[in-house]
Amino acid sequence: MADQDTPLKEIPRHRLSDSAAQQPAQHADSSSNCAAIANEIKQALTFRIGKDPATASPQDWYQAAAAVLRDRLISRWLATNRRQRAQNVKRVYYLSMEFLVGRAMSNALHATELYDDFSRALQQLGLGIDWMVNEEPDAALGNGGLGRLAACFLDSMAALDLPGIGYGIRYDFGMFAQGTRDGRQVEMPDEWLRQGNPWEIRRADRTFPVRFGGHVTHDGGGATWHASELVRAIAYDNMIPGADTQTIVTLRLWHAQSAQSLDLARFNQGDYMLEAVRQRTLSENVTRCCIPGRSSRQGRELRLHREYFFVSASVQDILRRYLGNASVHGFLGQARRST
Repeated sequence: MADQDTPLKEIPRHRLSDSAAQQPAQHADSSSNCAAIANEIKQALTFRIGKDPATASPQDWYQAAAAVLRDRLISRWLATNRRQRAQNVKRVYYLSMEFLVGRAMSNALHATELYDDFSRALQQLGLGIDWMVNEEPDAALGNGGLGRLAACFLDSMAALDLPGIGYGIRYDFGMFAQGTRDGRQVEMPDEWLRQGNPWEIRRADRTFPVRFGGHVTHDGGGATWHASELVRAIAYDNMIPGADTQTIVTLRLWHAQSAQSLDLARFNQGDYMLEAVRQRTLSENVTRCCIPGRSSRQGRELRLHREYFFVSASVQDILRRYLGNASVHGFLGQARRST
């Protein structure tokens, strides 16, 4: 889904010739920057992760380094959003059921040209950049060509300074993880969120209702839909930085949450195992697994539910943003006065 784009103001770009000319002066700045980054990582480990450097695990150090890098991305991200709002640009909206974005840390370090500084900072802490990057699991948001193409589109929009937003689904489990059992290959759930995801930002204020099922009543020449199921779509934002630019594109992922987390009456009756959480389980299956099987009727129905859930939440968010635009309110006001 796309609107014709209004170009953003030109952003000064980093050039290799400038870098070479200023290399001696930048060397001292780079050394102090590395020391500052190393100190920030230690601070994040202590006060965000709550771990002592002496006993911290590799995952703890990764989470701390990711927090420091994410802070730098957020500054650029907010600046991008402010600039686009000030210029009242039209946006490109790219909707895809899959996004194969890869590892966020490696992508962000290269796109922001901070790879060398973080590498030297980690060396000062006795850590290696390659080891750190490999601590991050691949985001299980897609599979193969479709997901990779969608991710490339977002990378390109950011690199070209195009105001755009990607919409996808935040799956609890990826397609599958491979393992062996009794000498045979088996498929297991891809628990990519088991350690949490330091790159995402949960937007509790960006929650939309998506309704399913029910029946329609007719009265007075009109029709009313009475839904039988309500699922909440909660937004999780991820930042996609562009190479050689300050622009960062938003990838907004939807996660399903039941409107009723617990049937308290059944729970108090002693039904702890199934019925008390039945509705929650059914509702949240919408975003449970990346690619549910199609061999059963239930699997095909779940896919249809997911597509409707995804499109409904995305369109509601697009309309919210459009109707919140001051110029749109002025236009609508003029239209009402003229009728």
